[in-house]
Amino acid sequence: MLENLTKLIGAFPESFTFYHLGNVEKQAPIDHVQALDLKGRSGVSFNLYGDTTGLILFLFDEGLDGSTYTEMGNVLASRMANQLSLEQGWDVMISPPRFLTSLQLQSQVLPALQALEKSGQPVPAHRYHHQLQQAGAAGPLIELQLLVLMSSPGLSGASIQV
Repeated sequence: MLENLTKLIGAFPESFTFYHLGNVEKQAPIDHVQALDLKGRSGVSFNLYGDTTGLILFLFDEGLDGSTYTEMGNVLASRMANQLSLEQGWDVMISPPRFLTSLQLQSQVLPALQALEKSGQPVPAHRYHHQLQQAGAAGPLIELQLLVLMSSPGLSGASIQV
C-alpha cells in the first residue's frame, strides 16, 4: 500500500496555471497532518475508486470563494487520475466534489485522521500556493492543503468517506 500511496501522491501536478486566476505550485510536504487546525477552514473531498481507493481532501480558508477552490481541487484530482492512468496504467475514477464546512471537517475528517494515525498509516499531505491574479497584477498568496487518505485492511473505506 505504501508504494501505491507514493505513486498516488507523486501523480499530483507540481504546478499549473489556474485559468486566468494565477499559478498554483506544490510546496513542501506537511509533516504532522494530525496537527492541522481545521477551525476556520473549508474543504472539498473526492472519493477515489478503481485500482486504488481512498479520499482526497483539499482544504482552504473559509472566507475564500468555495466554487473557485472546489474547481481547483477538481483540477488537481482530475490531473492526478489522468497521470496515474498514463504512467501506471491504473484505472482510477474520482467522485464529484463534496463541499465540507469547518464543522464537518472537525466532526468527520478529524476522527478519520486520528484513526489513521492510531493505525500507523501515513497520511501524505502537501501545501499548494496559489498566487492569485487580480486585474492582471499579482494578488495575495493563498495557502491550501491537499491530503490523501487511503483505505486499508482494518480501516474500512466507509470510515474515511466524508
